[in-house]
Amino acid sequence: MGVKNEFDAILLFCNRKKPKLLAETKLLEARLKEKIDIDIRLILTAGKEELEKALLENGQYKKPLIVSIGGDGSFNLLINVLSKLAICPVVAIYPSGTANDHARVIGYKKDRLIAGIVAGRTSRIDLIEINIAGAERFLYYAHSYFAIGVTGLTARGINRHHLSLFFQVLVAFFELMKFRPVEVQKEKMNHISWHSITEMCRFLKVSRCGRVNDGLLEVYKLPASRFNRIKLLKTVLKGWISNLDARDQVKESVVFIPKETWSQLDGEELLLPGQSRITVKAKKEELEVLDY
Repeated sequence: MGVKNEFDAILLFCNRKKPKLLAETKLLEARLKEKIDIDIRLILTAGKEELEKALLENGQYKKPLIVSIGGDGSFNLLINVLSKLAICPVVAIYPSGTANDHARVIGYKKDRLIAGIVAGRTSRIDLIEINIAGAERFLYYAHSYFAIGVTGLTARGINRHHLSLFFQVLVAFFELMKFRPVEVQKEKMNHISWHSITEMCRFLKVSRCGRVNDGLLEVYKLPASRFNRIKLLKTVLKGWISNLDARDQVKESVVFIPKETWSQLDGEELLLPGQSRITVKAKKEELEVLDY
């Protein structure tokens, strides 16, 4: 049973440069005003700095609910900005993105959001902390997974364009065909990832045992091999049709990246600098979310 909350405001956050999300946000605002008699504010931003400013400008509320209208990337941006500002409101995701991995796995549905707000039940989920130490230090958080290797490069290819599902699959295929293994801990790897949910990249089922609040991360590793492209394709097909069955669980991992490498942070690409020590840690029940 979750904790009962009474919110004093609802802040609807979306990327103002995406017309579809903007339209969904305004429609949700209208529906909420018909059902709920509290302050409802729009946070229409484009990028990290605008979001930081907007959240600070709405700092008068004691118990706000912030709803992210978008996909995994928008929700990731929100939790990283909240972490930087050291504020801890209740958050929710209104799944309107490309993959919607987080919402799909947990079971969030758009048509249940308003009833969830009225009920006001919340719970806590884990976050993944990624600490990058090299020539400079960086700190990021993920709500679902962090991956190094082929999926980071694939995400970069897909995110450069607004593509239909068919063309996303084509881009992923061509990225797989031209991918070269990366070096992690002096070992050639196709992929290594840490998960707090059981799926990633819209299609891939990674594990069967993960839970979002157990303080553990499931780890999946795919070392390079002689017939590497065939191995990659077989792995993708297995994850799509069946399950990759990642069973290793950790609270914390440390890896070393000798060369600049693409990674994936909740569906968004992130370039890791070379000569970096990456510490990946489960932060148990770090985030309070709306149950719906």
